Amino acid sequence: MKFDLIFGVDLPAAMPDNCRAVAMETIQAATSRLFITSSASRGVDSFWQSLTSLDGAGEKELADAGPFGIMAVLGGYSEAVKTRSDVIDLWHRRTAEEAVYALLVLIDRAVAPLPAMTAQKPVPTGESIGRAIEKCQDEFRMCFTSPRCLQSLACISQCGLADQSCSYRCIVSYQSEAFTQFSLCALQKQNLLNSQIERPPTPRAQPMDVFRGAPLTHDVAEGVLVGHYNPEMGRRHSWLVAAGSNPAYEQFALQYQLWFNGSAKNTFWYHPTFLVEALDGEKIWRSRDYRVRKKETPGMWDFSVVDNGIISEERWHLLGADEDLQWCVLFYVGVARRAGLAYRGCLVLTRDGEMPGPEHAEAITAAIARADMKPWELEATSNPPAGSLPRGVGCGEIWKVAEVEGR
Repeated sequence: MKFDLIFGVDLPAAMPDNCRAVAMETIQAATSRLFITSSASRGVDSFWQSLTSLDGAGEKELADAGPFGIMAVLGGYSEAVKTRSDVIDLWHRRTAEEAVYALLVLIDRAVAPLPAMTAQKPVPTGESIGRAIEKCQDEFRMCFTSPRCLQSLACISQCGLADQSCSYRCIVSYQSEAFTQFSLCALQKQNLLNSQIERPPTPRAQPMDVFRGAPLTHDVAEGVLVGHYNPEMGRRHSWLVAAGSNPAYEQFALQYQLWFNGSAKNTFWYHPTFLVEALDGEKIWRSRDYRVRKKETPGMWDFSVVDNGIISEERWHLLGADEDLQWCVLFYVGVARRAGLAYRGCLVLTRDGEMPGPEHAEAITAAIARADMKPWELEATSNPPAGSLPRGVGCGEIWKVAEVEGR
Protein backbone atom coordinates (compact mmCIF):
# COMPACT_ATOMS: atom_id res chain seq x y z
CA MET A 1 0.00 0.00 0.00
CA LYS A 2 1.36 3.40 -0.98
CA PHE A 3 0.34 6.71 0.59
CA ASP A 4 0.70 10.19 -0.87
CA LEU A 5 1.22 11.72 2.57
CA ILE A 6 2.30 10.54 6.01
CA PHE A 7 1.96 12.96 8.91
CA GLY A 8 3.20 12.03 12.37
CA VAL A 9 2.74 13.87 15.68
CA ASP A 10 4.47 13.09 19.00
CA LEU A 11 5.84 9.75 17.83
CA PRO A 12 8.13 7.72 20.15
CA ALA A 13 11.85 8.04 19.63
CA ALA A 14 12.28 4.39 18.73
CA MET A 15 10.15 2.29 16.42
CA PRO A 16 9.31 -1.22 17.70
CA ASP A 17 11.58 -3.86 16.14
CA ASN A 18 8.72 -6.18 15.21
CA CYS A 19 7.22 -3.67 12.78
CA ARG A 20 10.23 -1.61 11.82
CA ALA A 21 10.88 -3.15 8.40
CA VAL A 22 7.27 -2.94 7.20
CA ALA A 23 6.79 0.55 8.63
CA MET A 24 9.98 1.88 7.06
CA GLU A 25 9.01 0.48 3.67
CA THR A 26 5.59 2.14 3.88
CA ILE A 27 6.94 5.47 5.12
CA GLN A 28 9.72 5.75 2.57
CA ALA A 29 7.31 4.96 -0.26
CA ALA A 30 5.17 7.98 0.60
CA THR A 31 5.68 11.04 -1.60
CA SER A 32 5.41 13.54 1.25
CA ARG A 33 6.36 12.97 4.90
CA LEU A 34 6.24 15.37 7.82
CA PHE A 35 6.79 14.68 11.52
CA ILE A 36 6.22 17.27 14.25
CA THR A 37 5.84 17.46 18.02
CA SER A 38 3.44 19.21 20.36
CA SER A 39 6.20 20.02 22.85
CA ALA A 40 7.13 23.64 23.45
CA SER A 41 10.68 23.01 22.21
CA ARG A 42 9.27 21.87 18.84
CA GLY A 43 12.20 19.48 18.61
CA VAL A 44 11.60 16.20 16.76
CA ASP A 45 13.72 13.09 17.36
CA SER A 46 16.53 12.67 14.83
CA PHE A 47 15.09 9.35 13.64
CA TRP A 48 11.89 11.02 12.42
CA GLN A 49 13.81 14.04 11.13
CA SER A 50 15.73 11.70 8.85
CA LEU A 51 12.46 10.50 7.30
CA THR A 52 10.96 13.95 6.67
CA SER A 53 10.55 14.92 3.02
CA LEU A 54 8.51 17.66 1.32
CA ASP A 55 9.13 18.47 -2.35
CA GLY A 56 12.29 16.38 -2.11
CA ALA A 57 13.76 18.46 0.72
CA GLY A 58 14.68 16.89 4.04
CA GLU A 59 14.26 18.26 7.56
CA LYS A 60 17.63 20.00 7.54
CA GLU A 61 16.82 21.98 4.38
CA LEU A 62 13.25 22.72 5.47
CA ALA A 63 14.35 24.00 8.88
CA ASP A 64 17.09 26.25 7.50
CA ALA A 65 16.21 27.87 4.19
CA GLY A 66 19.24 30.17 4.33
CA PRO A 67 19.36 33.99 4.56
CA PHE A 68 16.06 35.43 3.28
CA GLY A 69 15.14 31.92 2.13
CA ILE A 70 17.66 32.05 -0.73
CA MET A 71 18.71 28.39 -0.47
CA ALA A 72 15.08 27.24 -0.61
CA VAL A 73 14.38 29.43 -3.64
CA LEU A 74 17.46 28.18 -5.49
CA GLY A 75 16.67 24.61 -4.50
CA GLY A 76 13.05 24.85 -5.60
CA TYR A 77 11.52 23.96 -2.24
CA SER A 78 10.52 27.38 -0.85
CA GLU A 79 6.83 26.36 -0.88
CA ALA A 80 7.69 23.27 1.16
CA VAL A 81 9.50 25.44 3.72
CA LYS A 82 6.39 27.59 4.07
CA THR A 83 4.15 24.52 4.34
CA ARG A 84 6.23 23.06 7.18
CA SER A 85 6.35 26.41 8.99
CA ASP A 86 2.60 27.02 8.62
CA VAL A 87 1.64 23.54 9.82
CA ILE A 88 3.87 23.76 12.90
CA ASP A 89 2.64 27.26 13.73
CA LEU A 90 -1.02 26.27 13.42
CA TRP A 91 -0.50 23.12 15.49
CA HIS A 92 1.17 25.03 18.30
CA ARG A 93 -1.72 27.46 18.66
CA ARG A 94 -3.27 24.50 20.51
CA THR A 95 -6.90 24.73 19.47
CA ALA A 96 -8.97 22.03 17.79
CA GLU A 97 -10.05 24.42 15.02
CA GLU A 98 -6.47 25.29 14.07
CA ALA A 99 -5.27 21.69 14.34
CA VAL A 100 -7.86 20.76 11.71
CA TYR A 101 -6.77 23.73 9.61
CA ALA A 102 -3.15 22.53 9.83
CA LEU A 103 -4.18 19.19 8.34
CA LEU A 104 -6.12 20.91 5.55
CA VAL A 105 -3.11 23.10 4.74
CA LEU A 106 -0.85 20.06 4.53
CA ILE A 107 -3.24 18.06 2.32
CA ASP A 108 -3.93 21.08 0.10
CA ARG A 109 -0.25 21.74 -0.56
CA ALA A 110 1.32 18.27 -0.41
CA VAL A 111 -1.37 16.04 -1.94
CA ALA A 112 -4.02 17.85 -3.98
CA PRO A 113 -5.64 21.31 -3.99
CA LEU A 114 -8.79 21.50 -1.87
CA PRO A 115 -11.53 23.79 -3.24
CA ALA A 116 -12.33 25.15 0.23
CA MET A 117 -8.68 26.11 0.75
CA THR A 118 -8.24 27.57 -2.73
CA ALA A 119 -11.18 29.91 -2.10
CA GLN A 120 -9.38 31.32 0.96
CA LYS A 121 -6.33 32.28 -1.10
CA PRO A 122 -7.58 35.10 -3.33
CA VAL A 123 -5.18 36.31 -5.99
CA PRO A 124 -5.44 40.00 -6.92
CA THR A 125 -5.45 40.67 -10.65
CA GLY A 126 -4.18 43.64 -12.60
CA GLU A 127 -7.81 44.59 -13.16
CA SER A 128 -8.80 44.41 -9.46
CA ILE A 129 -5.71 46.36 -8.37
CA GLY A 130 -6.15 49.00 -11.05
CA ARG A 131 -9.83 49.42 -10.26
CA ALA A 132 -9.15 49.87 -6.55
CA ILE A 133 -6.40 52.44 -7.16
CA GLU A 134 -8.58 54.39 -9.59
CA LYS A 135 -11.73 54.39 -7.46
CA CYS A 136 -10.05 54.81 -4.07
CA GLN A 137 -7.34 57.39 -4.69
CA ASP A 138 -8.22 59.47 -1.63
CA GLU A 139 -8.36 56.39 0.61
CA PHE A 140 -4.98 55.11 -0.63
CA ARG A 141 -3.45 58.55 -0.12
CA MET A 142 -4.96 58.90 3.35
CA CYS A 143 -3.77 55.45 4.47
CA PHE A 144 -0.27 55.67 3.01
CA THR A 145 0.31 59.05 4.65
CA SER A 146 -1.07 57.92 8.02
CA PRO A 147 1.50 56.26 10.31
CA ARG A 148 -1.19 54.33 12.20
CA CYS A 149 -2.75 52.96 9.01
CA LEU A 150 0.66 51.86 7.74
CA GLN A 151 1.39 50.31 11.14
CA SER A 152 -1.86 48.33 10.88
CA LEU A 153 -0.95 46.97 7.45
CA ALA A 154 2.62 46.13 8.49
CA CYS A 155 1.44 44.44 11.68
CA ILE A 156 -1.17 42.32 9.86
CA SER A 157 1.43 41.23 7.30
CA GLN A 158 3.48 39.68 10.12
CA CYS A 159 0.61 37.56 11.47
CA GLY A 160 0.70 33.83 10.92
CA LEU A 161 -1.47 31.96 8.45
CA ALA A 162 -5.19 32.47 9.18
CA ASP A 163 -4.34 34.06 12.54
CA GLN A 164 -7.40 36.27 12.82
CA SER A 165 -6.76 36.95 16.51
CA CYS A 166 -3.41 38.48 15.61
CA SER A 167 -4.95 40.52 12.78
CA TYR A 168 -7.66 41.87 15.05
CA ARG A 169 -5.16 42.85 17.74
CA CYS A 170 -3.17 44.73 15.09
CA ILE A 171 -6.27 46.64 14.00
CA VAL A 172 -7.26 47.46 17.57
CA SER A 173 -3.72 48.52 18.48
CA TYR A 174 -3.43 50.96 15.57
CA GLN A 175 -7.10 51.84 15.13
CA SER A 176 -7.60 54.68 12.65
CA GLU A 177 -10.30 56.09 10.42
CA ALA A 178 -7.81 55.97 7.54
CA PHE A 179 -7.56 52.18 7.81
CA THR A 180 -11.34 51.76 8.04
CA GLN A 181 -11.96 53.91 4.96
CA PHE A 182 -9.18 52.15 3.03
CA SER A 183 -10.71 48.74 3.82
CA LEU A 184 -14.22 49.91 3.00
CA CYS A 185 -13.30 51.36 -0.39
CA ALA A 186 -10.42 49.22 -1.69
CA LEU A 187 -11.36 45.85 -0.21
CA GLN A 188 -15.11 45.87 0.33
CA LYS A 189 -16.37 48.05 -2.53
CA GLN A 190 -13.71 47.44 -5.20
CA ASN A 191 -12.68 43.89 -4.24
CA LEU A 192 -8.96 44.61 -4.39
CA LEU A 193 -8.13 41.01 -3.43
CA ASN A 194 -10.36 39.58 -6.17
CA SER A 195 -11.94 37.32 -3.58
CA GLN A 196 -14.64 34.89 -4.75
CA ILE A 197 -15.20 33.08 -1.47
CA GLU A 198 -18.69 31.99 -0.39
CA ARG A 199 -20.10 31.03 2.97
CA PRO A 200 -19.32 27.33 3.60
CA PRO A 201 -22.37 25.10 3.04
CA THR A 202 -21.28 22.64 5.74
CA PRO A 203 -21.72 21.59 8.42
CA ARG A 204 -25.50 21.65 8.13
CA ALA A 205 -26.41 22.43 11.72
CA GLN A 206 -29.89 21.54 12.92
CA PRO A 207 -31.52 24.01 15.33
CA MET A 208 -33.48 22.74 18.31
CA ASP A 209 -37.17 22.29 17.53
CA VAL A 210 -38.70 21.90 20.99
CA PHE A 211 -38.41 24.13 24.06
CA ARG A 212 -40.18 23.54 27.37
CA GLY A 213 -42.20 20.76 25.83
CA ALA A 214 -43.64 22.82 22.97
CA PRO A 215 -42.57 23.37 19.34
CA LEU A 216 -40.03 26.15 19.01
CA THR A 217 -41.44 29.36 17.51
CA HIS A 218 -39.71 32.49 16.24
CA ASP A 219 -40.80 34.50 19.27
CA VAL A 220 -39.64 31.85 21.73
CA ALA A 221 -36.28 31.47 19.94
CA GLU A 222 -35.69 35.23 20.07
CA GLY A 223 -36.72 35.19 23.72
CA VAL A 224 -33.98 32.64 24.43
CA LEU A 225 -31.43 34.94 22.79
CA VAL A 226 -32.64 37.95 24.78
CA GLY A 227 -32.12 35.69 27.78
CA HIS A 228 -31.30 37.52 31.01
CA TYR A 229 -31.36 41.04 29.59
CA ASN A 230 -33.49 43.24 31.86
CA PRO A 231 -32.26 46.84 32.15
CA GLU A 232 -34.91 47.70 34.73
CA MET A 233 -33.30 45.17 37.06
CA GLY A 234 -29.76 46.25 36.15
CA ARG A 235 -29.08 43.31 33.82
CA ARG A 236 -27.41 44.94 30.83
CA HIS A 237 -26.55 41.81 28.89
CA SER A 238 -28.30 38.64 27.75
CA TRP A 239 -25.53 36.11 28.24
CA LEU A 240 -21.78 35.77 28.81
CA VAL A 241 -19.65 33.37 26.75
CA ALA A 242 -18.43 30.43 28.84
CA ALA A 243 -16.76 28.41 26.07
CA GLY A 244 -16.23 28.55 22.32
CA SER A 245 -14.52 26.77 19.46
CA ASN A 246 -13.21 29.66 17.36
CA PRO A 247 -9.97 31.21 18.67
CA ALA A 248 -10.51 34.38 16.63
CA TYR A 249 -13.87 35.23 18.15
CA GLU A 250 -15.41 33.77 21.27
CA GLN A 251 -12.08 33.11 22.97
CA PHE A 252 -11.56 36.81 23.64
CA ALA A 253 -12.02 37.60 27.34
CA LEU A 254 -15.30 38.77 28.84
CA GLN A 255 -17.67 38.45 25.92
CA TYR A 256 -20.93 40.05 26.94
CA GLN A 257 -23.71 39.07 24.56
CA LEU A 258 -26.76 41.30 24.11
CA TRP A 259 -29.80 40.66 21.91
CA PHE A 260 -32.66 43.11 21.87
CA ASN A 261 -35.64 44.30 19.83
CA GLY A 262 -34.99 47.52 17.94
CA SER A 263 -37.14 50.64 18.08
CA ALA A 264 -38.30 50.12 14.49
CA LYS A 265 -40.97 47.50 13.86
CA ASN A 266 -39.76 43.90 13.43
CA THR A 267 -36.08 44.75 13.98
CA PHE A 268 -33.78 42.61 16.07
CA TRP A 269 -30.16 43.36 16.99
CA TYR A 270 -27.10 41.59 18.34
CA HIS A 271 -24.59 43.68 20.28
CA PRO A 272 -21.50 41.80 21.56
CA THR A 273 -19.03 43.61 23.81
CA PHE A 274 -15.64 42.07 24.56
CA LEU A 275 -12.23 42.86 25.96
CA VAL A 276 -9.22 42.95 23.63
CA GLU A 277 -5.61 43.29 24.73
CA ALA A 278 -3.64 45.59 22.43
CA LEU A 279 -0.02 44.87 21.52
CA ASP A 280 1.22 47.26 24.20
CA GLY A 281 -0.80 45.45 26.88
CA GLU A 282 -3.58 48.04 27.06
CA LYS A 283 -7.01 46.48 27.50
CA ILE A 284 -9.73 47.93 25.31
CA TRP A 285 -13.47 47.23 25.23
CA ARG A 286 -14.87 46.72 21.75
CA SER A 287 -18.46 46.34 20.62
CA ARG A 288 -20.31 45.74 17.36
CA ASP A 289 -23.90 46.02 16.14
CA TYR A 290 -25.23 43.16 14.00
CA ARG A 291 -28.52 43.32 12.15
CA VAL A 292 -30.44 40.07 12.70
CA ARG A 293 -32.98 38.65 10.25
CA LYS A 294 -34.91 35.50 11.04
CA LYS A 295 -35.05 32.62 8.59
CA GLU A 296 -38.12 30.52 7.80
CA THR A 297 -37.06 27.88 10.33
CA PRO A 298 -37.37 29.04 13.97
CA GLY A 299 -33.98 29.11 15.66
CA MET A 300 -32.10 30.20 12.52
CA TRP A 301 -31.04 33.76 11.67
CA ASP A 302 -28.84 35.70 9.27
CA PHE A 303 -26.50 38.19 10.97
CA SER A 304 -24.62 40.98 9.18
CA VAL A 305 -22.12 43.55 10.43
CA VAL A 306 -19.57 46.06 9.13
CA ASP A 307 -16.31 45.69 11.04
CA ASN A 308 -13.40 48.00 10.15
CA GLY A 309 -14.85 48.54 6.69
CA ILE A 310 -15.47 44.85 5.90
CA ILE A 311 -18.94 43.26 5.78
CA SER A 312 -19.35 39.88 7.47
CA GLU A 313 -22.37 37.66 6.82
CA GLU A 314 -23.23 34.85 9.23
CA ARG A 315 -25.86 32.13 9.61
CA TRP A 316 -26.67 31.44 13.27
CA HIS A 317 -28.41 28.43 14.81
CA LEU A 318 -29.89 27.89 18.27
CA LEU A 319 -28.76 24.34 19.01
CA GLY A 320 -30.09 23.96 22.53
CA ALA A 321 -31.14 25.77 25.68
CA ASP A 322 -31.85 24.90 29.27
CA GLU A 323 -35.51 25.31 30.23
CA ASP A 324 -34.46 27.57 33.12
CA LEU A 325 -32.02 29.48 30.87
CA GLN A 326 -28.98 28.33 32.80
CA TRP A 327 -27.24 27.85 29.43
CA CYS A 328 -27.78 27.90 25.69
CA VAL A 329 -25.67 26.66 22.77
CA LEU A 330 -25.30 28.54 19.48
CA PHE A 331 -23.50 27.74 16.24
CA TYR A 332 -22.59 30.07 13.38
CA VAL A 333 -20.91 29.83 10.01
CA GLY A 334 -19.80 33.05 8.35
CA VAL A 335 -17.87 34.73 5.60
CA ALA A 336 -16.15 38.05 5.02
CA ARG A 337 -16.33 37.79 1.25
CA ARG A 338 -14.05 40.66 0.30
CA ALA A 339 -11.40 39.69 2.86
CA GLY A 340 -11.29 36.07 1.64
CA LEU A 341 -12.23 34.67 5.06
CA ALA A 342 -14.66 31.90 5.96
CA TYR A 343 -15.17 30.74 9.53
CA ARG A 344 -17.41 28.88 11.96
CA GLY A 345 -17.88 28.72 15.70
CA CYS A 346 -19.84 27.08 18.48
CA LEU A 347 -20.63 28.86 21.75
CA VAL A 348 -21.83 27.85 25.17
CA LEU A 349 -23.47 30.83 26.88
CA THR A 350 -24.40 31.19 30.54
CA ARG A 351 -25.60 34.02 32.72
CA ASP A 352 -22.27 34.46 34.54
CA GLY A 353 -19.73 33.05 32.07
CA GLU A 354 -19.10 29.93 34.16
CA MET A 355 -19.68 26.48 32.68
CA PRO A 356 -22.79 24.73 34.05
CA GLY A 357 -22.49 21.83 36.48
CA PRO A 358 -21.93 18.20 35.38
CA GLU A 359 -25.65 17.50 35.49
CA HIS A 360 -25.98 19.58 32.30
CA ALA A 361 -23.12 17.87 30.40
CA GLU A 362 -25.28 15.35 28.52
CA ALA A 363 -27.75 17.97 27.29
CA ILE A 364 -24.98 20.36 26.23
CA THR A 365 -23.16 17.55 24.41
CA ALA A 366 -26.37 16.70 22.53
CA ALA A 367 -26.83 20.35 21.55
CA ILE A 368 -23.25 20.67 20.26
CA ALA A 369 -23.73 17.45 18.27
CA ARG A 370 -26.41 19.20 16.20
CA ALA A 371 -23.51 20.95 14.45
CA ASP A 372 -21.50 17.71 14.11
CA MET A 373 -19.11 18.88 16.81
CA LYS A 374 -17.80 17.47 20.09
CA PRO A 375 -17.36 19.24 23.45
CA TRP A 376 -13.57 18.84 23.32
CA GLU A 377 -13.52 21.17 20.31
CA LEU A 378 -14.51 24.08 22.58
CA GLU A 379 -12.28 25.87 25.05
CA ALA A 380 -13.24 27.80 28.17
CA THR A 381 -13.29 31.59 27.84
CA SER A 382 -11.39 33.74 30.31
CA ASN A 383 -13.80 35.71 32.47
CA PRO A 384 -11.79 37.36 35.28
CA PRO A 385 -13.94 38.77 38.09
CA ALA A 386 -12.57 42.30 37.64
CA GLY A 387 -13.96 42.56 34.14
CA SER A 388 -17.35 44.14 34.76
CA LEU A 389 -19.25 45.56 31.83
CA PRO A 390 -18.38 49.27 31.43
CA ARG A 391 -21.01 51.93 32.04
CA GLY A 392 -22.51 53.28 28.84
CA VAL A 393 -21.85 50.15 26.82
CA GLY A 394 -24.21 49.80 23.91
CA CYS A 395 -23.24 53.04 22.20
CA GLY A 396 -20.82 51.33 19.82
CA GLU A 397 -17.87 53.23 21.27
CA ILE A 398 -14.36 52.05 22.16
CA TRP A 399 -13.90 51.94 25.93
CA LYS A 400 -10.45 51.92 27.49
CA VAL A 401 -10.38 50.06 30.77
CA ALA A 402 -8.39 52.79 32.50
CA GLU A 403 -10.99 55.40 31.56
CA VAL A 404 -13.87 53.21 32.68
CA GLU A 405 -12.28 52.42 36.04
CA GLY A 406 -11.66 56.13 36.58
CA ARG A 407 -15.35 57.00 36.39
